Amino acid sequence: MRFCEVREEICVPFSYSEGDTMRGSFIGGPAPQSVSPQFPSSHQKYFGTIGFDEGFGVSIFYSLDIRGEAEERDILRFNNRVLYPSIAISAVVHPEAERARNPCAPSELSSHAIVFGAPSEDLLWIDRVWMPSPGSKVGGRPVVDNTALVESAFAQVEKGGYHQLFQFDTPNPTACPYVRGFPWDPGWLHVFVRGRSPEDLEFAFVIQQ
Repeated sequence: MRFCEVREEICVPFSYSEGDTMRGSFIGGPAPQSVSPQFPSSHQKYFGTIGFDEGFGVSIFYSLDIRGEAEERDILRFNNRVLYPSIAISAVVHPEAERARNPCAPSELSSHAIVFGAPSEDLLWIDRVWMPSPGSKVGGRPVVDNTALVESAFAQVEKGGYHQLFQFDTPNPTACPYVRGFPWDPGWLHVFVRGRSPEDLEFAFVIQQ
């Protein structure tokens, strides 16, 4: 999968394997070797990495509290609005690397390889309406689950010149019962980007729950 081919009209769907991998694209488990959070803290957790054919990966770190025990980090405070890189959530661009033996941040998510499908048209005919693919995918448009809650956030990132890089959907418990600890459950993590090369990428995020 090439970064330069990420488009709104076409998406590359992905799912989570029961097995793991040491290199490429994966969620949970150890972060890639020598990759650290952009905003180090004792609360930082590793989420996952999407690797691109150009030889780099994008890894996501977050410090949000999904249990609501820490008020200032309670994930509910960050839902359905635009988030820019901060200690709450951030993306790190790095050369492709294997998982670290001694990662810099723990993960609360079970460890799995990401498996990509064939590129396909992003818009689907669902319930007599054309809508973006709701599943996990690279590229495409963000699916909107609740227009009143989140549509303005997507309009804001689009106005800022960002486009969706990838969308993580909550794993289907029937198809992927082995995935444990998914932090946006139920919901989606949308990662947006602007810039043309790995060196100048800028990120924005929307957690849709």
